[in-house]
Amino acid sequence: METQSVDPREAFVKEITGESDVANCSSSDYERIEDAFIDGASEMGKYLEQCEALRAAGFTELADSLVTLDNHRQAFDWARENL
Repeated sequence: METQSVDPREAFVKEITGESDVANCSSSDYERIEDAFIDGASEMGKYLEQCEALRAAGFTELADSLVTLDNHRQAFDWARENL
């Protein structure tokens, strides 16, 4: 018997929506998940000052990725408020 693999992202969807099964989620849950993403990404802002330490330790790609992700988060947040 073949077992189906479970998408690990489903656990986060269930946590955010409060649903016990992702089959119960609907398109209206998308906004809740979107808000959770923005809230989580906004937390990164307080760690951006540590990116220079990451670069100094040789983690330049990670530091650059974190800065880029925060820039995209800010643009997304602005677009939600203004468009």
